[in-house]
Amino acid sequence: MKKSLTVMKILLAIIIIAGHMGVYTSVNAEGKHDGPTDIPPVENGWVQVSTREQLVYINQNQELYLTENIRLAADIDLLGINWIPFGGNDYAPFSGTLDGQGHWITGLAIDDDTRLLNGFLGEAKGHIQNINLKVNIKGGTYTGGLVGHQSGGSIDYVYTEGTIISGQFSNDVSIGGGIVGVLNNALLSHSSSAASISISESYNLHGGGLVGSLSTSSISESYFTGNLSNDPVENFPLSHVYAGGIVGYQLSTSDQRNVVKNTYSTGEISTLNPRSYSGWGAIGGYVYKTNITDTYYDTMTTGMSVGASDPYQSTVEIYGKTTGEMKQQATYTGWDFTDTWNIHPAINNSYPYLRPKILTTELPQAVRNESYSTALAGYDGARAGLTWTASGLPQGLSLSPSGELEGTPTQSGTYTVNFSLSDGGTATIERSMQLVVVTKAPGIADVSVQPGLEVGATSITIAPIQEGHTFAYVLNPKGTNPPLVGDALPEDAVPYISGTDIPAASPGQVVILFEVTDDENKGDYRIQAWQRFVLEQKHIRQFVPVSGIHLEPSRLDMTSGGSSAKLIAVFDPKDATNQTLYWSTSDESIATVDENGVVQPVAEGTAIITVTSEDGSLTATATITVFSQVGTVTGSVYGTAMTPLEGASVSGDSIRVLTDSQGRFKLDQVPVGTRTLIISAEGYEAAEHSVDVLAEQTVDTDKITLNPIAVQQPEPEPSPVPLPSSSPSSGSGSTSGTSSTPAPVANSAAAKLEVNGLDMQVKALTETAPDGQAAIRLQPDAALLVQAFDSARSGMLIRFDTKLPVVFLELPGELLRSMLQKEAGSSVTFEVNGGSYELPLLTLPSLADDMTVTLGIGKSSPGTVSTLITAAREQGFELIGSPMDFILYIDGKQVEGFNNGYSKRTLQLPWQVDPDKTTAVWIDTGHQMHFAPSLFTNDAQQVRAIIATPQNSTFAVLSSNHVFADLKDHWARSDVERLANKFIVEGVNNETFAPEKQVTRAEFTALLVRSMGLPEQQTASVFTDITSEQWYAGAVGTAQAAGLINGFSDGLFRPDASITREQMAAVIVRALEFAGITSQPNIDTLAGLADQATLSEWASGPVSILKEAGLMEGTPAHMFSPKDMATRAQAASVLNRMLQYLKFIDSYPSDQ
Repeated sequence: MKKSLTVMKILLAIIIIAGHMGVYTSVNAEGKHDGPTDIPPVENGWVQVSTREQLVYINQNQELYLTENIRLAADIDLLGINWIPFGGNDYAPFSGTLDGQGHWITGLAIDDDTRLLNGFLGEAKGHIQNINLKVNIKGGTYTGGLVGHQSGGSIDYVYTEGTIISGQFSNDVSIGGGIVGVLNNALLSHSSSAASISISESYNLHGGGLVGSLSTSSISESYFTGNLSNDPVENFPLSHVYAGGIVGYQLSTSDQRNVVKNTYSTGEISTLNPRSYSGWGAIGGYVYKTNITDTYYDTMTTGMSVGASDPYQSTVEIYGKTTGEMKQQATYTGWDFTDTWNIHPAINNSYPYLRPKILTTELPQAVRNESYSTALAGYDGARAGLTWTASGLPQGLSLSPSGELEGTPTQSGTYTVNFSLSDGGTATIERSMQLVVVTKAPGIADVSVQPGLEVGATSITIAPIQEGHTFAYVLNPKGTNPPLVGDALPEDAVPYISGTDIPAASPGQVVILFEVTDDENKGDYRIQAWQRFVLEQKHIRQFVPVSGIHLEPSRLDMTSGGSSAKLIAVFDPKDATNQTLYWSTSDESIATVDENGVVQPVAEGTAIITVTSEDGSLTATATITVFSQVGTVTGSVYGTAMTPLEGASVSGDSIRVLTDSQGRFKLDQVPVGTRTLIISAEGYEAAEHSVDVLAEQTVDTDKITLNPIAVQQPEPEPSPVPLPSSSPSSGSGSTSGTSSTPAPVANSAAAKLEVNGLDMQVKALTETAPDGQAAIRLQPDAALLVQAFDSARSGMLIRFDTKLPVVFLELPGELLRSMLQKEAGSSVTFEVNGGSYELPLLTLPSLADDMTVTLGIGKSSPGTVSTLITAAREQGFELIGSPMDFILYIDGKQVEGFNNGYSKRTLQLPWQVDPDKTTAVWIDTGHQMHFAPSLFTNDAQQVRAIIATPQNSTFAVLSSNHVFADLKDHWARSDVERLANKFIVEGVNNETFAPEKQVTRAEFTALLVRSMGLPEQQTASVFTDITSEQWYAGAVGTAQAAGLINGFSDGLFRPDASITREQMAAVIVRALEFAGITSQPNIDTLAGLADQATLSEWASGPVSILKEAGLMEGTPAHMFSPKDMATRAQAASVLNRMLQYLKFIDSYPSDQ
């Protein structure tokens, strides 16, 4: 009988092995769930799973992950998920690595699954480690808490708990294990299970606390503490059951034996449902070709009296012990209680358990001064919580007891960190790991990108952070992650020298510039800094054809045998690509020219220098006049009663000097020959004097006497007269002859006004403005307005909110007369649509009670705005915000200007501005733009332009950035460029300002009128030497009418005469008085001037006022030089200070 039973067991083994080798019965495939499909990321070759959605995605897309390495990064709860066993059945076995990193998977439920292989994994032949599972699994033929069939590979540090019930879907066999259903050619180690396992009916029932069936495999350092049972007999009366606390059925068909070593079991094995043959053992049921050594079981808790029921050709060293003995370390002879096992009365019911394990093997790199966080991983064999500590951490980092390493490291370097991990049973493990803290390469600050020299090239100007560093670049790099200090230079990097060309560049390309060092001169370049650029069209040299050339200067006087001079070829456009030129002279015997435009005089005569473009299509010329030799002319100038004249002008052949205090003068470098001198002095008739200039000699003219004219001093300064009105009318405070206000339509309603903080309902009419825009006309009641004024007595502030673009406000004359009588300085301010209009009542003409004054504020029409944008851009300006129209009517007649003084307008702006590069302008009827005195508020809540103006007009705000090449290092650069950005000064061309060129009376008058924001009067001139066709006629007319400048008693203005510094001072003081600032002279302020005595008597007062106000200063040598001709730079600087003093433009501490 026993022999027959043995044969039956062998036949059954063959059936099982065949099943292990892949002869499976057909199974049904589950459909995929309609759930979240978060795709888990891949980092360093590991699929990182942090959420249940990511784990479900893997489960629903198994074919993508069966060979991958998968790592859990967090505990995951699968409650409510219909899990499909991963791998096997309809898929290939999982052959990658599954690393749980000590985390838990809970809520895993599989109910009555009909597949052959059932468990968290169906079949695996890879490596599974460091994972804890809480399961509720029912069904399958080969069923395990972790895997149904492990057909290779290994399982290490795995723990399971919950319920595992094998299925009834095969008549041949039903196998269940706490961790593995069938373990075939695989290793199981350092694992345990506390699961409740039940084996369903079949001909053969195999159940094990860890493994149901074992074939050519090994189990070590593992234990079972759950319980194991099998179904009662119902359908298979002739059947076999093999059950064991570690493994139920053990078999080997080769010479290689199974191994079970260093294991134990305390789990109860039920014997309530015996079969026709029942093989129950505390450790194993059927044992064939297996070596079981150093293995123990609790005779009291397992209910078993034998360790293995049916051992065949096996070594069995299984020891039954009492519960008390099982809880003693001494019982387990040969076991490693230093690195593998531990016993503690508070852990695992005092039985041995697995010591903790540090799973983290290396630390991610940290970056200095950047936030760092990483979670350390450990396996908790005690399942009572782990506690982490560390030493050797860099400053700024700390380790929490739960294993969170975080903070911000403040120093770079390589740190050896000693980690210690303790479990709930005080078992401790230590490990040292290196933490590398690196530094990100900083950006390169001093760098700019511009077009290269060759077409299609770009160029980078760069200064190294440290001397000795060099540069390299990569065009269109494959990656753009910020490098670290000390990183190796990319292999495709190209060495680079600042300012040289980077060829083959195109817009959109990325250039990475590296600053590198090669400390050992071995070609091992290491990155120290970097910068990333995205190239734009403006960074790349485009082919720009030359459309024109001219030479500066176009005329040149030279002396035979004298020094050379250089002609400058100016290209149009200035950035033309091909600037190759060919130079030639019409007569080499008179003047020669080299390839750089340097002209050398040879002999007396005239020669034409010609420059020709490379293709020969364009030329330019300059006339060179060579004089043979030069001499010197001296003399003296006398006036009335033979008095020497100081400051008299003596000029000849483009040479001009002023006489000294003794009336003497000296002209150097005067060409040889008969020359005519022109002598002039204020108060005297100009005279001409002929002199023969001798080569290399000094000729003295002796005394030259000038005849006085009737009145030679400038006329007394008149009081300011009414301001000129803006075009087209010509009178101050004037009104036009016809009504400009549209007739209101019969569409009236009520509107709400805020007057001095009080709300009032007023009559409102809708109509169409003259420019075609919708408008509203407000007609408040006079009595209510008087009441509002009386409550404040500080003027009247009226606010109105509307979406209509144009608003008219009608104010009764009787109200305004009453306000003036009660408060002489009263004004009305109307705020609407982001703009405000301040109307000082004193500026109005005399009003009758029945008159109506209408204020109008409106946004400029779209057509006007479009025209302004185009005009501004043509002059290098950009429009900011919305232009506004301000208008005033008296009884329906438009008023262009005011009787006296400036009033305020404000415009709201969309963003903060740079006052140096921004200006308000008023626009005349011809759409020409003119400077309007303006200050800017850059408050975070509101950005506004505050305009001071003597007129009504359209006002706008523009920005620009004018730069002149000849001002690069000039002391007046900021003043000039500021005024150029404000429509006050202009260059002699687009690139040149000529700062040292003298200013004529006409030029300074035009600058002054622009600075004061005044319109030019187009009226007949009062001066006999000015006609209406001359460009400065309007400015001179305005200045004369406003009392800013006067002519001479002979009826002349002398527009082309240069203005002296003292004359300029007198005019500036008149401008201050015109703007309402009157100061008394303080002659004591002149005491520090070494040349005070040279000041004209009429100039002492104005100079003292300006010197005390800081508007004009002397030179470092304490000289005012009153008779010196003012230069363009000096004029701009004085006007800039005047405007800041008047608060007509913003000022900064550096400007004070």
